[in-house]
Amino acid sequence: MEGPKVKPVLQVTVIGAGLAGLSAAIGIQRAGHQVLILDKAAALNEIGAGINISPNATNVFRHWGLLEELESICIKPSLAGMHSWSTGQDLSTTTLHPDFEAEFLAPYLVAHRADLQKFLLKQAKVLGVVVRLGHSVDKIDFSISTVTLDSGKIIQSDLIIGADGERSISRSLLELRHDFVRDSGFDVYRLTAARSTLLEHADLVSLIEPYSIRMWVGPGAHMILYPLGVHDRMNIVFTRQHESEQEIAMMPQNVELEKVHQDFDGWDERVHKIIDIASTCSKRTVLSTTECKQWTDKSGRFALLGDAAHAAFPYMAQGAAMGIEDAGALGTLLETIATKSQLPERVHMYESLRKPRALDIRSRSEAFKTTYTLPDGPEQLRRDYLLQEKPSDGFANFLSDPVLAPRTYGYNVIKEANAARELLAKDRVVL
Repeated sequence: MEGPKVKPVLQVTVIGAGLAGLSAAIGIQRAGHQVLILDKAAALNEIGAGINISPNATNVFRHWGLLEELESICIKPSLAGMHSWSTGQDLSTTTLHPDFEAEFLAPYLVAHRADLQKFLLKQAKVLGVVVRLGHSVDKIDFSISTVTLDSGKIIQSDLIIGADGERSISRSLLELRHDFVRDSGFDVYRLTAARSTLLEHADLVSLIEPYSIRMWVGPGAHMILYPLGVHDRMNIVFTRQHESEQEIAMMPQNVELEKVHQDFDGWDERVHKIIDIASTCSKRTVLSTTECKQWTDKSGRFALLGDAAHAAFPYMAQGAAMGIEDAGALGTLLETIATKSQLPERVHMYESLRKPRALDIRSRSEAFKTTYTLPDGPEQLRRDYLLQEKPSDGFANFLSDPVLAPRTYGYNVIKEANAARELLAKDRVVL
C-alpha cells in the first residue's frame, strides 16, 4: 500500500533583501519551504527614512500573525491633510485612525524604513530563512533554475524570485535589456527634523499634533511631512521637476538647506520654518521604469516581485504595500503545493493575479503625479475647488475617494490568492 504523500519542500532563492524580498521570504518560508536570500550589499541599508504601511499591507501581517509586533515600531496617524503650496490653506482632510481600521479591518501605519527592514529580517531569520549578504548575482539560467554569483559559485533552486528593486539585475536578465530605467524628470529631496523641536513653534503644532500625514501640492512640486514611526523625528520629502538637461543622480547627494529654500521659494512660510529646523538634506533623481511585460519565465521557476516587477511613482505611497501584497499572494499560492510539478502553474497564477492589480496602482500613481504638481491656473483652481466638495469617484484626494479608497485599501490579497488557488484545484478536477 502506498504511504501518505509528503508535501514537497521547495528550495527557493530570493534575490534582494529589501522590504519586498524579505516579505517574500517570510511568506514562502511560512508556506513550508526553505528560502535563501542573496543581496549584493555587505550590510542592509534602506534609502529613504519613512514608509507608509496601508491597510492592504497590514492585513497581510495580520494573516501572518505579526501585526501586533509590527505596530510596536509604528505610529497610527490620526489624519492626512492636503495643503496649498503657497498659502498653506487646508484643501482636504481624511481621518485615518480609527476610521480606516474600522472600514478596512486593518490599520494605516507609518514607520522608519530601517525599523521595518530590521523587523522583517528578524522575522525571516526566526522562521529559518538563510540570509547571505555581499553576494552579487551575475547570471540566471532560467531553464534549470540556477543562479551564478560573481564569485563563480552556482546555486541550484526549485524557484528563483527577483526582488532586487527598480534597477533590477533579475529583470534585465529576464528581458535581455538594460534600458528600462530612465529619468522621471523629477528630483526627490529628503530631510528629517526633530518632532520635539518642531512642536516648540506654535504655528507648526497643528501640522504635527495629533499624529498626521501632511501634503503640500504646488507647481511642478509637492511635499510630504509625517512621523518616522516611534522616533522623535519627522520625515520631510519634496519632489520637484528638474531641467531636462540635468544629469541623473542615481545615489543621494548632499544639498545645502539654503538651496532647498531657493528651490521652494514662495512656498508656505511654515514649510520654510520646517526646512530651517531640519538637520541635513539629500537629493537624487526620481527614476521611472518602463512597464514590465513579463514577470515570469516560461519554465515557471522564476518570478519578479516588488519594484523589480512594477516600480511606481510615490504619489499614492503604495510601493512597499504592493511588494507586501506580492509576498502574501505568492506565499499563499505555494502553501498547498502537492508536487513540484505544480510549481509552474502556481508561479504563472501569481503573475495573472498580481499584474492587473499592481499595474492599476502604478498607473493611478503616475496620474496623481500630474494632479499634485499642476501649475497655477484653471486646472489647479478647479482641483482645489472640487477638493472642498463632497468626495466622489475621481476625487483628487485618493485617501477620501469613495471608489478608489476601498479598491486600494480594502483589497484582501490573501483572500484573492486563496480563491485563485481553489480555481486551479477545480480546473484540475474537471480535467
